[in-house]
Amino acid sequence: MKASKYIMLIGVLMFTLSGQGQIEAQTLGYYKDALMFSQTSPNYGSSARVQGFGGASASLGGDISVAGVNPAGIGFFNRSVFSVTPGMNFHSADASYLSSSVTSIRNNFNIANVGVVLNNTVGDIVNSKFKGGSFAISLHRVNDFNNEIRYQGRNDNNSIIDAFIEEAGNLDPNDLGDQAYSAYQNYLINPVYNGSNQVVGYDAFTYGYPLQTETIVTTGGQYQLNLAWGGNYNDRIYFGGGLGIQTVSYSRVRRFLEDQYQPYDSLNSTSINDELNINGSGINATFGLIVRPVNMLTVGLSYVTPTFYALNDEYSFVHNTRWNNAEVIEDGETEVLNDLSYISDISISNYTLKSPSRLTLGTSLFFGKMGFVSGDVELVNYSNAHLQSNDFSTTGDNNYIGDNFRSVINYRVGAEARLEAFRFRAGYSFLGDPYEGADYSSGKRNISAGVGFRKADYFIEAAYVQTKFNTLYQPYTISVDQPVADIVNRNNSFLVTVGFNF
Repeated sequence: MKASKYIMLIGVLMFTLSGQGQIEAQTLGYYKDALMFSQTSPNYGSSARVQGFGGASASLGGDISVAGVNPAGIGFFNRSVFSVTPGMNFHSADASYLSSSVTSIRNNFNIANVGVVLNNTVGDIVNSKFKGGSFAISLHRVNDFNNEIRYQGRNDNNSIIDAFIEEAGNLDPNDLGDQAYSAYQNYLINPVYNGSNQVVGYDAFTYGYPLQTETIVTTGGQYQLNLAWGGNYNDRIYFGGGLGIQTVSYSRVRRFLEDQYQPYDSLNSTSINDELNINGSGINATFGLIVRPVNMLTVGLSYVTPTFYALNDEYSFVHNTRWNNAEVIEDGETEVLNDLSYISDISISNYTLKSPSRLTLGTSLFFGKMGFVSGDVELVNYSNAHLQSNDFSTTGDNNYIGDNFRSVINYRVGAEARLEAFRFRAGYSFLGDPYEGADYSSGKRNISAGVGFRKADYFIEAAYVQTKFNTLYQPYTISVDQPVADIVNRNNSFLVTVGFNF
């Protein structure tokens, strides 16, 4: 069953319980892929300079970061430039589950962006109002999937086995989903089908419910290769366009364990270890315009087309169960249960995704050589995402996207102060909650600060960005006493940009 990879939901793909609405019968869970791959942000792949003032760059130029945000900004360059931005991310997640709290930490090194701008202006003193332009080739990170979440707590209300029982209902075992079928194979639900409701296998919970522990590790990201050109007309109008080619690499490993049922229970433990890998590529285009009506003001407008992705995923799991010399009678013979294991087949799916377009309006106000303030507003309608596949029906997922996702306005504000060769920056940005009618916000908040040192032939920039957002996580779905982990996610990023003018 294609939905098996979403039997237990993961931290990065989490959705709010209050905002998710009623999941339709045919929904397979791929709407979460659509949301995850659509929530790209220029903040992930901007230079330390731009990240230092919150990513508000739609009306600015002279930085390689604008190639994928507003390529009109490439028209500001009057020299060729090479730059690279390495960084370190420090992820942490505080998970509260059944009155217990656990903190997980995961760090990773990355390259936010690297690229070159090749200048081809016609000179500063010319009769022509057209000043020429510049061409940029750059690689930007537009999404980050690196994270680790761990929660633990004793559940006095139910077990994941109860969720398998609900799913099984009165179905024939051969009609069960992958993980419910694995529970049947491991004798966790009634191994004898008699047309009635399934029952817990052999008094598993005679003396008490279990301790539940899960660790979820996700890695990977989305990168975009930008080929962009920007032109300059009379130092008043800047215009440009670009092609974006994306790569997608996402990996998730989960380890779910129930144990410590009680010393005299017949069941010692049951665990599910699963792995999901998604890879693919996408393509989009960006068009932009920046105007300078007066010397101290610029206004920028950019449009990013939908990104068209071709994606494939591979999913598999192993379900292990340890019994305590439990005896069962089947077909008149007694069998002693100890260590049982079910290994699933590898499920492979191919599908396409059209992510929503983006429209951004920005403005910047300059104070001579003292610095500037800048702000952006970005409109994204996540309900316009669309899935298609020849391997499974996408109708339920597309209906869910249309009914439960919404338009959001993301905004970014920041400022830069100048003192001779030194620069000092600060900024704030917010990415809105994409769920319709949600009363639990999963919006992302970023606070940033940075410094820089710029000379005629080189520059060095540094930035710090703190990201915070909340999520709710369901280890499994059950009709009564649904267990939920409340997770506070934090990411602290440190970046350095080194660049050379030539």
